[in-house]
Amino acid sequence: MRDDLPQSRMVSAGGLKHRLLEWAGGGPTLLLLHGFLDCGGSFAPLVRQLPKELRVVAMDFRGHGESEWVGRGGHYNFYDYVRDVRDVVDSLESDRLFVLGHSMGGRVPLGLGQNFNCCGYVHPGLLGLIKPFGLFGRYENRSGRLETTISWGTTISWG
Repeated sequence: MRDDLPQSRMVSAGGLKHRLLEWAGGGPTLLLLHGFLDCGGSFAPLVRQLPKELRVVAMDFRGHGESEWVGRGGHYNFYDYVRDVRDVVDSLESDRLFVLGHSMGGRVPLGLGQNFNCCGYVHPGLLGLIKPFGLFGRYENRSGRLETTISWGTTISWG
């Protein structure tokens, strides 16, 4: 269990400044993508459960958290989120990157594979901590059985 605090920094992506929260680690990078109307800081309870070896980065999407807004008359197009994440990934300079998203943030990595020259694959068992109505743990389903929802990660390499 980690007890370190993240460093906050701004990066330019898609013509806007995006806030990144970064927990240091010497291993692979895990990029966390939040859901609609949320922010990267909401992943803090999850990050405390992760190994200290992981470098963890949680970004705020455009118009969310402390990232810049598009502005008056602007739109928030899904593919703009995809492009923003690609720019952020490029800025991370990581040899090994996993992406974990919640809700809207879980759909964005799929757009990376469809629209950019990269390859991705599902990494089985990366994390089993995301559940439909919260960040981690077990929940009781309607039949009374305890279940753990397994989430997925995507490894990305640019070709």
